[in-house]
Amino acid sequence: MAGKYSLTILCLSLFLTACGGSSDSGIVSAVHAAETQNIHKAFVNQVGPIPDTVMATPTTDGDYRMVVYLTAGAGTITNEIDVNTVWTDTRGTFIEPASWQQTSAPSAQHRVLMFAFHAVAGQPIKITGDGTTNTTFQYDCFVTLEQL
Repeated sequence: MAGKYSLTILCLSLFLTACGGSSDSGIVSAVHAAETQNIHKAFVNQVGPIPDTVMATPTTDGDYRMVVYLTAGAGTITNEIDVNTVWTDTRGTFIEPASWQQTSAPSAQHRVLMFAFHAVAGQPIKITGDGTTNTTFQYDCFVTLEQL
């Protein structure tokens, strides 16, 4: 009789595994929570534009959240520094900037950009840098892309 139950559990485990489920430590589970994908990039001690960087290229259409955090010490930006998020949805390609423009600050400063968007499969989600190299301070840029 014990062999019959073992065979039943083995067959059920094989079936669920083939259907995307799993069998761990004798507990059979056919439900998996969707895992979010988080990608982090750090650009530290920058004095000019950050390099263009592909964060991800989606394999299916999906929703994302982007957070760009810029921080710097005291100093002056003569022109402008931009960190742009670039993505493509069903209506076209878009650019959303996080920037400092002609600023002079006696103390530490920061900028935060956080937004959600829809992106289509096969088109890269990237960040690009624009602006001056004429700064009197170094800045850091931390970028997080989260698949929702």
